[in-house]
Amino acid sequence: MSGESRDNGLSPDDDCPVSAIPDAWIDEGLGMEGVYCVTLIKDVTPDEALRRFGARDITTATWPELLERANVEEADLDDHVVAAFALGPHVLLVEDNGREGVRRPDLSAGTFAVSSYRSVNAQADFVVSRDGVVLARLDGTATGADLGVLKTALAEMGVHDPGAFEADGDLELLCRLTGVRPTVADMTGSARVAIVRG
Repeated sequence: MSGESRDNGLSPDDDCPVSAIPDAWIDEGLGMEGVYCVTLIKDVTPDEALRRFGARDITTATWPELLERANVEEADLDDHVVAAFALGPHVLLVEDNGREGVRRPDLSAGTFAVSSYRSVNAQADFVVSRDGVVLARLDGTATGADLGVLKTALAEMGVHDPGAFEADGDLELLCRLTGVRPTVADMTGSARVAIVRG
């Protein structure tokens, strides 16, 4: 199975080990170097995740191939260039120059999702949602319908106040909350992809 996973997305435990380079999948695998928007959606297929995102024309490509296609097709900042990587029964949506994941709790309809956004200006937004409802948002403050969803994972990271969470730990928190840890190999393989015109 792709990615390291465990069944319970809300009770992090020791079978989701931290790798020596925990963010290698985003830096080495995708070459995003600290600027990204990723959304991990539990128990949906890549095509279903892209349809929820608004995609109609879904194809298969690697991340570099999708970026080249976006360049050739002159996708602009209003367009959404997105890949859906299968991680076992789950999906990781990766956006190029986007931030829809943190704005779209509807992506979690019928399931559980975690989104993290980091901008070139170090703006950060982290959203946990279930069945279309934002349970927790960390964007310099801590808000949401159920901040308790963060408690166990944050405590394991040595954070006891969600409002004190440092954004640099976002990808580790995403992995702990979902029980899924992407690998470099997951990100360098083929994905289902789309360009959704804005």
